Amino acid sequence: MKTSSLVGRERELTVVGRSLRRAKLGQGEAIFIEGEGGIGKTSLIDEILVEARREGFAIWAGAADEVEQDRPFGALIDALDLNRSSSDPTRAEIGALLSASVPVAESTRTVAPEFRERLIEDILSLVEESASAQPTVLVIEDLQWADAATLASVKRMIRRSALARLTVIGSFRASPAGEHLLRDTPDAHHIELHPLNPGLVEILVATLVSATPGPRLITELARTGGNPLFITELIAALKADHLIIEHDGVAEFEGGKVPESMGLLILRRLSFLSEDALDVLGLAATLGMTFSIRDLSTVTKRPASDLMRVLKEAFAVGLLKESEDQVVWRHDLVRDAIYHDLPLSMRKALHMQCAHTLAAANGDVLKVATQFSMGASDQDEEALNWLRRAAREAAPRDASTQTELLDRALELAPDDYEERDELEVERAGGLLWSGLVGEADEVCREILARSPTPATKDAARSLLSLALFFQNRMGEAGAEFEAAAKDPDTPASSRLGLLAQAAMGYLQGGDPDRAHELAGTVISAGEDSGDHFATAIGYSVLAWIKYFGSYVAESIDLQRHALREAALDQTGEANRRHPFLMPGLMLLEGDLMDEATSSFRTGLDLGEQLGIVWHTPLYHYGIGTAHLYPGEWDDMRAEFETAWDVVVETGSMWGTVAFRSFTAWTAVQRDDLVEATRLLEEAHTALDRQGPTMESVWTFWADAALLDAKGQSEQAFEVLSNGWDLFSGLGLMIAHRLLGPEITRLAMAVGDADRAAAVATQVEEHARRAQVASAHGAALQCRGLASDDPDVLLEAVASYRDSPRVVHLGLACEDTGESLVRHDRDVEGRALFQEALGIYDRIQMRRCSNRVEARLRSLGVRRGARGPRTGRPQEGWDSLTTTEARVGSLAADGMTNPQIAERLFISRRTVETHMSRVLRKLSLGSRVELAAAAARRPKA
Repeated sequence: MKTSSLVGRERELTVVGRSLRRAKLGQGEAIFIEGEGGIGKTSLIDEILVEARREGFAIWAGAADEVEQDRPFGALIDALDLNRSSSDPTRAEIGALLSASVPVAESTRTVAPEFRERLIEDILSLVEESASAQPTVLVIEDLQWADAATLASVKRMIRRSALARLTVIGSFRASPAGEHLLRDTPDAHHIELHPLNPGLVEILVATLVSATPGPRLITELARTGGNPLFITELIAALKADHLIIEHDGVAEFEGGKVPESMGLLILRRLSFLSEDALDVLGLAATLGMTFSIRDLSTVTKRPASDLMRVLKEAFAVGLLKESEDQVVWRHDLVRDAIYHDLPLSMRKALHMQCAHTLAAANGDVLKVATQFSMGASDQDEEALNWLRRAAREAAPRDASTQTELLDRALELAPDDYEERDELEVERAGGLLWSGLVGEADEVCREILARSPTPATKDAARSLLSLALFFQNRMGEAGAEFEAAAKDPDTPASSRLGLLAQAAMGYLQGGDPDRAHELAGTVISAGEDSGDHFATAIGYSVLAWIKYFGSYVAESIDLQRHALREAALDQTGEANRRHPFLMPGLMLLEGDLMDEATSSFRTGLDLGEQLGIVWHTPLYHYGIGTAHLYPGEWDDMRAEFETAWDVVVETGSMWGTVAFRSFTAWTAVQRDDLVEATRLLEEAHTALDRQGPTMESVWTFWADAALLDAKGQSEQAFEVLSNGWDLFSGLGLMIAHRLLGPEITRLAMAVGDADRAAAVATQVEEHARRAQVASAHGAALQCRGLASDDPDVLLEAVASYRDSPRVVHLGLACEDTGESLVRHDRDVEGRALFQEALGIYDRIQMRRCSNRVEARLRSLGVRRGARGPRTGRPQEGWDSLTTTEARVGSLAADGMTNPQIAERLFISRRTVETHMSRVLRKLSLGSRVELAAAAARRPKA
């Protein structure tokens, strides 16, 4: 039976009922319920859960707590039973991870705050496992009090719910947190509960009094503002005081003083409780919306048996309820009324009493710190120290919580607090790892401007360097690392590692000469002193320099040496500097695509094990690039889209320019100039923000391709020439293989034969150093274009056929076909055009296909002469790439994203991206529909 507080909520129940039915079919959704206290959010959710249980849903429910806003993942821990003591091994493992504490030495940079990302992934996988077994509802109430980690998890969960039998329900009062959730999850249903209108108030009152309400009673109830809880409580109070009299089926108010607020009403209803019970409830309210009998026993210094006797009164009248091993207030307004009835000075005193008592009993650090925070006055160093301790414990799990605790600590710190700069440094670390990189940058600069102590200066400089590093402002980062390394106040044990990171910064920032000089110094000193961290980075820098100079084999050898040093590093810091990314990129240049992909995936796995997330976009970029050259562009785009999602979530800007530029170039080849323009605008925005980096070369390349596609060949040639000259001047030859044929072709088109010949010579030097088939193909292609020699171009085609770079084979075939036709070798030319067309069709390079088709028509070759197209359609089963088909098949068999990722050796995030594309191409709404469609599909 519907509860009285659900009068007038029929429309909302209908909306939710539809959502639950869609979730059973695999089209999960999110529902946000907003409204003031007492408006009926919890009652509506209770009714929803009754229906969900009836429909066979698994139910997971929790609530955020005002007093525990700094507890990382708090509401999710309660909802999902994420405790070490859980009987479920997966939950127990996550609980152990949540409880893990990483000791902090001299600064927060020794902590691994990205640990939070691993926890979020584990929690999402747990929920997904539940939703794969049966339809699932996850409820988090009072999101206005949720911690940052819970909110981040909920947002990610909502994105995944669209592909699962999962309904996410959240409730909140009007708050910034609620506004952000609504903004970030535009597809969620937003249900706003409004006060009841007079007609509905009358219906509710009639239900409560089992009679027709009289006019005086209705008049008095108008003061409730249509709030269902206030109406219900007021009727109960009037009944208890015998102020409602029924006569001839009409219930009427007989007069008397009516409380003017919910708080007063509740307090009036509590007046019958014993004084002992009220005192205990006052302390219970101080502990928060949820508390344990153990904690209450600790702060009251009374045994649990005695407390249960006292609290029995509160349970009997419904003020409190049990939730497993916790006690929960029936409604936050009840707890608020008791809590705020205490004078402010008394509340603060009670918080301090709770803090000291819990601390003496070795209570939970975060609970102790929260009590100190709420009870302390300015300049309370004991409270300040507890907040710092709690912040350090929170750091590995939730950097945002760490920052909030330190903000409060700084509020309490006296003006002459000796450790204020140290506190600010810890806060900067929290800002950095929670994604507020710009704010961390600013705080560190302010600290350094104050001439802090040597240890604080060292920590602030290191954090500033990392902030610049994360923003991809590599040249600035290099300068900061070097300044820190050379500062006499920097501990000797840190200097070599800082110098190594300076070398990497200078290299990526465009100063390879300085990078080479520092790397040599670092390797020599590192090998003498046994500093494997510094030595590993030093060898990586040398590997990069060889890589950029096109010495591919040497770069691979040097990077493997760096990996060996990283494995010997006992601090683990070397493994936090993406050691498997660089060999992967170098293996790509050696045309060893499978080995490269394996290196990237090993790096992703290592990052997941260590909880490192900031470099994740780079690994997805590397895997995507391995798909670029063979023409597996849908798989490439899936990896790049996955990388972009990580960038948005973490604030890490690594790879942003490159993967936007690569995708823009492929969009041009597929004749989607609108998409290419959008992507390049994003790439340039990132460049403007972070300054020039090695990635800039790819933007020159994509810009030129777009201009050429628009018929602006001279402008395209100028843009690409500028990029070529810039990077050639820096000695960065690694892009010659990719850009050389493009600039040579454009140079010949605009009549600059000298430039074409010069570029061909440079690419030939690149090929001599690289000793790779595709590099020789590029050199021959450039020379053949510059001299218009079809025989040289035929050699280029032969070289490309010995490499996995199918895209460039197609372009070389087209160039060769043109040259052959110009030299009256039409039969050979048509054959090369046909080969190019087959490649273009297969990869769906529509602009190139159209160009070659037009050329063949001019040679008298009719469209039908070459047979049916081999390109993939845009929709239906045949539109799926090989990876998409495998992901779809495994999902149809009931496997979850983590299981599919493990089977296919790809990341969970990439599986999610592929699943979205599979459902879109098949015009399906869920995994359930996918399974049904797969079952109906005829077997091949």
